[in-house]
Amino acid sequence: MKAKGKKYTVLAIIILLVALSGNMFAKKKGAELIIQKTDGQQVQGELIAVKENSLLVMESLSLNDLTIKIDDVKIVTILGKSRFWRGAGFGFLMGSLGAMMVTGFLFAEKMGDMPGGFISYGAIGGAVGAVVGGLVGKKPRMPEIIEVEGKSDSEIKEILEILRSRARVPEIE
Repeated sequence: MKAKGKKYTVLAIIILLVALSGNMFAKKKGAELIIQKTDGQQVQGELIAVKENSLLVMESLSLNDLTIKIDDVKIVTILGKSRFWRGAGFGFLMGSLGAMMVTGFLFAEKMGDMPGGFISYGAIGGAVGAVVGGLVGKKPRMPEIIEVEGKSDSEIKEILEILRSRARVPEIE
């Protein structure tokens, strides 16, 4: 393989790694909850924060912030998230890198100095990988059901810590 072709391959790999880094621009979102209250009402929304004795939830339908006292909570269901985008991103990255490496090693002599072959085969491999990865990651995880009513104070503190780790803003006073 010629030196110029290697430079383009390395450049393409670096660009893909930077472009597909999910943590660069990701904004953390709180867990999606369904809260069944002791009075029979049900609230669904994103967990924004966990305070000392309450949950701050942005309701899904109205987008209003609700503060729900932990004493009024019977059951909290943490809904599982789909891993579609994570699977698609990982599949795209692996497909692109694999296709570029294979084309680079097998066809380096025939392609000459043109980097277009690396990039176009990388894009094709990436598209296939994204579709496969997205389909694999489409199924959401099973929901977690946490019973709150009737728990001791120490058990409720543990539940609040679990929920705090899944909140959009985990550290709030």
